[in-house]
Amino acid sequence: MQELAVQAVLTKDKDALFQAIALEPEEKKTINFTISPEDLAFYDINMDSVVEPGIFGVITGSSSEDIRLKGVLKLNEGLV
Repeated sequence: MQELAVQAVLTKDKDALFQAIALEPEEKKTINFTISPEDLAFYDINMDSVVEPGIFGVITGSSSEDIRLKGVLKLNEGLV
């Protein structure tokens, strides 16, 4: 048996990065967006806001129940 401990608390609901894009049927658009360090921040066990290296999931879709694309981004260096 392995003991697991939670070491982080998310700073905000990450769904706040949502933005609706209107498309006609069969229409395609290229969408550009920026993910800032603050978007990846969380509170550590000392309640300091930090960004740690790691792999973060990114999803897109017409709703939270209709996910059409999943990806990951890898952060190699953390920020304090």
